[in-house]
Order: sequence, then C-alpha cells, then structure tokens
Amino acid sequence: MDKRLSFPIKIKIILLMTVSLICAIAFYTFYASSLFSEDKKAYIFENSLATSTGFANEISSTLSNINRDIEILNKLLEIKKYKNIEDFIKQSKVIDAIWTPKYFFTSEQSLTPDELSGNGDRPETNSHIHLKSKDLIVSVRKSVLTSSLEQNRVYRSILFSKENHILYENLVDTNKSDIIKNLREVTLINSVKILELGKKKYLFSVSKTKLMDFRIFNLIDYDQAFSVTDFLIQKSILFGLFILFFISAIAMVFAKSITNPIDKLFIASQELAKGNFDTIVEESSKDEIGHLAKAFNYMTSEIKKYMEQMKEKLRLENEVQVAKLVQENFFPQTEIEENSFEIMAFNTPASECGGDWWNYYKIDNKLITIIADATGHGVPAALLTASINTSFNTIKFLLSEGRFELTPEYILNFLNKSLTLTKTDVLLTAFVCVFDLEKLTLSYSNASHLDALYIPQKNEALEKSDIIPLIEAKGARLGHKSDSVYSGHSIMLNDGDTIILKTDGIIECVDKDDKPWGIRRFLKTIIEISTKDTRALRNKIIEEFLLFCSKEIFEDDLTLVCIKVKK
Repeated sequence: MDKRLSFPIKIKIILLMTVSLICAIAFYTFYASSLFSEDKKAYIFENSLATSTGFANEISSTLSNINRDIEILNKLLEIKKYKNIEDFIKQSKVIDAIWTPKYFFTSEQSLTPDELSGNGDRPETNSHIHLKSKDLIVSVRKSVLTSSLEQNRVYRSILFSKENHILYENLVDTNKSDIIKNLREVTLINSVKILELGKKKYLFSVSKTKLMDFRIFNLIDYDQAFSVTDFLIQKSILFGLFILFFISAIAMVFAKSITNPIDKLFIASQELAKGNFDTIVEESSKDEIGHLAKAFNYMTSEIKKYMEQMKEKLRLENEVQVAKLVQENFFPQTEIEENSFEIMAFNTPASECGGDWWNYYKIDNKLITIIADATGHGVPAALLTASINTSFNTIKFLLSEGRFELTPEYILNFLNKSLTLTKTDVLLTAFVCVFDLEKLTLSYSNASHLDALYIPQKNEALEKSDIIPLIEAKGARLGHKSDSVYSGHSIMLNDGDTIILKTDGIIECVDKDDKPWGIRRFLKTIIEISTKDTRALRNKIIEEFLLFCSKEIFEDDLTLVCIKVKK
C-alpha cells in the first residue's frame, strides 16, 4: 500500500479542465476570427468597390458637364463664332484648348497643336487630358477629372482610357510596371479581385464610367488592407490566452478544493491499510466528499468495533474449544466390549459443544446406561450436560458407598432435583436403563425422551413386529419441576438381545428436499441388516443416515447407543 500515485486525480481534473478550456477557447477564437475575417473581408471588398464606383460616378458627372461644353463648342464652330469660342475657353475652368483640322485655340501656352491633334506620344500630358468628339479635340485639365483620386490617401488609383491609355496613376510600388501590365489585361467591370505578384498581394477594384468608357482601378496592399483585421485577431487570441490562464488559475484553486479532501481520504486509507484504525478524516464540506469522509470515519469506527468483536469472538471460540475438550471427557469410549455386554455408540454435536450426553456405569452385576438430550445445542445446552455429568458422577460415588437406591426412577428423581437447583431455562429429556446382567432383566424410566427400541436375538430374519418400542414409565422432562415423580418398568431379556437408545437429531434430520429421515427408515435399516453384530448394526445405521442426509453440518446433535447383553 506504499505504492506512489502515477497520475493523481488533481492532475486529471486540472488537465481535463485545461484541455476543455483550450479546445473551447481555441474553437471560439478560430470561429470568431474566421467569422470576423470573412466579415471584414466582405467589408473591405465592398468598400473598395464602392470607392471605385464613387470615383467612376464622379468622373462620369464631370465628363457629362464637359460633354455639354463640347456640344456648345461644336455649335459655335458650325456657325464660326470663333470669338465666342475663345471667350468661352478663357472663362472655362475645365477646357484649356480646342483643336480641329481647321482651327486651334488655347488659353494655356504650353499646349501645342501637335499634342491635341494626336501627333504627340500620349493622349494626355502631366496637366491635361485630351478628349475627342467627332473632329473636335479638347484639352481638359487633368485635375478636374482626377481631383478625387488625388485626394484619396487609402488607395492608389489608375485611370485607363477606352483605348487602354493611362490617363492617370499615382503608384509608388517598385513593381509598378508589372501592376499596370496585369491591370491592362483585366476585362472585368464593377468587381473586386486579388492580384498576386510573387510574394506580394494586392487588392484591387475596378469600375467603368458611363461616358467614354474610362476604367478606374483602386489598388491597395493586401496586408495593409487587412492589417486592422490581423490586429484584432491577434488581440482576440491574446484575450483568449488571458481568459485561458485566468480560468486555469481558477480551475487549479477549484481542483485543489476538491482534491484536498480526497488527498486526506487517500492518506487516511493508507494509514488504515497499515492497521492504524484511529485515523479520523476532517469532515469539512457538506458535499459528496464530505459525506464520503463521514462514511470513512464511520467505517473506521465500525472496523474498530468489529476488531474488538473479533477479539472477543476469538476469545470465546478459544473458550468454546476448551469447553469442547472438557465435554469430550464427559463421554465414555464409543466401543465397549465385556463378557456380559457390548456398547457401540456414536455422537456428533451440531456445533463445538453439544446438548446430547450419554454414559454408563457397571457395578457388581448391574449395568446403568443413560442418554440425555438438552433442548437446543451450543454452550447453554453443553453447560447442562456438564451438570448432569456431575450429578451422574455423584450417583456413581453414592452407589459405590452403598448409599443410593439402584433403580431407574430413583436415578431420574435425583437428576431432576439436581437440575432444578441450577435454575436454568434449558430442560433435559433422558432415558435410563438398569440391566441385571445375571438375571437378564431390564428396568427403565423415561423423562420425555424418545422411546428406546428392544431388538430380540433371532436366528432368522427380523420383521418389523419383532422390534418393540419401550413406551412405559414416561415422566416429565428433567429440570421442569422439582416435585416431578418418575416411575419404572421392567422386562425380561434373552442372551444376545439389543437395546437401542437415540436422540431426535437422528430421526428428525432432513435431506436436501427437506424430508426427514424418520422412524420408518430407521426401523427399515435395522430390519435389512438383521445382524447379531452390534458394531455392524451401529455402522449400518450411521451409514444409511449420512447417505440420506448428505451433509457435513447438522441442525441438531446426533447420538446413538446400541447395548447388547450376553450371558
């Protein structure tokens, strides 16, 4: 019981709670982060598209105004109002120059006819964008169209003409040319996509103006776009870890509050295993563990009581064994053979000490045989047999002194008075036989005992009618009343006749089906053997009896005495 714990319950509880918390918080963090990331991604995509669409609508509105100015200029050109055209351009905040194959005018000296006519390299300059309507080409201030793009600090923008010429861009990336090349090939409109260039990722949205089919691209670094999302996810993870550590600390305290009483119970159980039955566990809580501690304390107290009881039981068993040895001395030998008689007996108590008793005494030519059965068995009955054995020894002494009348009824009267003086509640049945071995007579007296059986000596087989029960001279049980009177009866015997004495344990013993052996089977066994050998008779009776009952422990004491007289 000194074995160390390899996996204490405290560690199990903490580990279980920690793993559960880790799984729960990890799942929650992952799910919340994924949900937040998807939501943020949708928001960024929507915002990017909304921004590019807003720019497209704003440029479309400006182009619509410019388109109206161009219509005015076309009409003025048709009626050749050149003076009015020049005044219109000078007053315009949008158009700085016009060109037709037959006419050119500019309010901006830096613009040349070649730049407007398309002979230049680009349809735009650093400050102007050239728009064409029929034969008319106008030079529009770039700032009018791109002011909103220039003011945007979040996105980088690119403005493509219908012919895929760059009208405006403010890219600052080192791979600008690759970005422009890839965006030129984009055919989608009003959508948001991701552009991957090596390890670099960009998020772009594209929209188209309603007039002149300009395409506007808003571009932002992907990591920059999702930096806030990543920051919030990191904060969520840190918060989750904080919650985890906080709850783990609470779990440890909680686990300690559970496992401390269990640890005390475990230590107490080890002490109990070592034999320390004075171990007491503190009953500090009102929960199941508290009740378990209470049960443990009750168990230890009961074990202590049980140990004391076992000590007392062992002491009593030792005393009973001594009593058994003493009682065995009350009985004579089971086989007695003399010239004038034979006695073959059998006795087995139901427990260590029995309530059956028998004895004999031969004086001169007289043989006294007595059998007795106390009510019940065990120590109280055994004490009564000790009393009757002492009384019988007194009778033998008085007979040897010539101061006792040798008749069966006188013997029963003496025994009754002796037992009455003990004032016990246990009573005794008895059967006394006095044989005159010279005259071959039998005198007997019965104190409520089973009838003795007389079996005559015959050369031919016995019959049931040959067996005679001795039913006369019956009296009260010994110890019942001090003034009980007993009588005697005498019969003549022949050489070789047998008398059988028995107690009710033999007749009333039952088999596995709860059927008693009974007097009929007893007599049948005697008739079947029809032997003159007393030993064989006794052995056959006991053999048949044990075969029928098939048990090693009996409910009542067993005693059988067979007496044969010889001349």
